[in-house]
Amino acid sequence: MTEGQLQDRVLKRLRQGGGRWINVHGGAYQSPGVSDILGCYYGFFVAIELKSPEKTGDVRNHLTQPQRNFLQQIKDNGGKTFVANNENELFEEFNQWRYTVSHDPSRTL
Repeated sequence: MTEGQLQDRVLKRLRQGGGRWINVHGGAYQSPGVSDILGCYYGFFVAIELKSPEKTGDVRNHLTQPQRNFLQQIKDNGGKTFVANNENELFEEFNQWRYTVSHDPSRTL
């Protein structure tokens, strides 16, 4: 599976679960480091950086410095970030987070 195919599969699952999700296509006029998928879910800004499923080891080791900076800015401003190269592992982590925010009695939905 290519990184692009992984993005398509992840976007399809995210969109089935609600929220608003977009796939960001990099280009010459885009700020460097912007994550592959951006969304809004339960009032949180979410950034998802996907790496090729062929990458091994800790996938965070494959981030560029601009990607690291972008993800840190999202975290610093109250957003949630994910980095993955495996659909199942991403959704295991995402669903744990999703359960936490959707069942937080202090949040109004």
